[in-house]
Amino acid sequence: MYKIEEYVDIKNYSTLKIGGQFRYFVELNNKDDLKDIYNFTKDLNKKTGKDIPLFILGGGSNIVFSDGVLDVVAVKILIKGFKVTEEDDTHTDIKVSSGEVWDEFVAKTVEMNLSGLEALSAIPGTVGASPVQNIGAYGTEVKDTIKDVEVFDIEKGNFLNISNMDCNFGYRDSIFKNEAKGKYIITSVTYRLLKVMPVVPNYPGVLKYFEDREIFDPSLKQIRDAIIYIRSEKLPN
Repeated sequence: MYKIEEYVDIKNYSTLKIGGQFRYFVELNNKDDLKDIYNFTKDLNKKTGKDIPLFILGGGSNIVFSDGVLDVVAVKILIKGFKVTEEDDTHTDIKVSSGEVWDEFVAKTVEMNLSGLEALSAIPGTVGASPVQNIGAYGTEVKDTIKDVEVFDIEKGNFLNISNMDCNFGYRDSIFKNEAKGKYIITSVTYRLLKVMPVVPNYPGVLKYFEDREIFDPSLKQIRDAIIYIRSEKLPN
């Protein structure tokens, strides 16, 4: 069950630990509750005569908040879920809820010996944010693994699936940053991952990491470990 709170400190939900307050705030564990929040916001705007928007909060690592009261209905997405939806000799499709921690999901795919996301290890945030920015690192972009994205349509109050093609992915870009910005809430993403030998990212730092350790045929886990090590050296906490 959810609870809509008022005047909630933003710093508790920001990795930078700064910011004023959310006027309204709610944590959601169930995607079906989005319909209630949608109706709450609609009624609120009718009563106040304002246009108070829904503001979707993931890991809080990709935004700097100002002081003062942010006049929004902030929705902290905590929806969890991990389900294999299709599998054959070459690939596995996995539907992952938007509130799952991104790097924990990547770690799980590596444990399952599925390739496609290992180079995206140690990126902060949640699964729901991955298609918005089309996150990428070391020559890998998440768009190359996304099959479709399930969203809640804020204007219509219903759920729908958006195919990879219709997401209009570009370099660090997608429909969710442009024409559909503020229109949808991402509730889950389905990824297609491969049952093939991993390819070492062709980047000097990665190649040198394996050369120094005389590892010539690295496993998925070794590639993930290399990416985590290199990112930690370049980007301290």
